Order: sequence, then C-alpha cells, then structure tokens
Amino acid sequence: MAKNRKSENLSDTLNLIGLDTKVEGHINTKYDVKISGHLIGNIESDKKIIISDAGTIEGDIKCSTLNVAGSITGLIKVSGNVKLMDTALVNGDIYTKKLEVEEGAEFNGNCIMRMDNPSKQT
Repeated sequence: MAKNRKSENLSDTLNLIGLDTKVEGHINTKYDVKISGHLIGNIESDKKIIISDAGTIEGDIKCSTLNVAGSITGLIKVSGNVKLMDTALVNGDIYTKKLEVEEGAEFNGNCIMRMDNPSKQT
C-alpha cells in the first residue's frame, strides 16, 4: 500500500548529520536539519536548521529558522528568527527578521534586520 504523505513521521522529515561525521558538499532540502557533526559547504532548507553544541558549519546558510549552539563561519540568511545559544560561535554576517543572543554567545560580524524577506538580501 502506498504511504500517505500525511503519515510521515519525524524520521522522514528530519535530516541529521551526526557526531563525528564530516560532510563536504552542498545540502538543499525542504525539511528540518540538525547538525551535530561538521559540514564544509553551503546548506539551504525551507524549514529549520539546528546546529548542536558539537556542530560546525564552514559555509553559507539559508533557511526559515536557525538555532545555533555550535559554530558557523559563513553568511547567514534567515527569513524568520535566529537564536544564538550561550555556546554559539558565529563568524559572518546575519540577515534576519529577528535575532536573539543568549549571554555567552559570540557573534563576530554584521547583523541586518529587515521586516521584508531577509533571506533574499545579497
């Protein structure tokens, strides 16, 4: 019997790069992504990207929502909200509608906050 799209479970819609995993290349997805390993390359998602405290990205990010506990080096374009947890380290510019920075997070770059779609900014 064919699988009904409405019956998708979390494992069908969450992309995971696990601990001690290194990926080189670009990722483009319509679903949520959680990175606990190391990505060298750009990543684009129609949904949320979560960078765990062990996760690192060397590349640009484009998504709807971003939660960062790990480290990012690259340009960040988010159409919704960006949250930098207390363990976050971000080196690069951020374009977003809303930025939340917890005490202890380190952000080195510029932040452009716009009410229109910041993910389309250059």
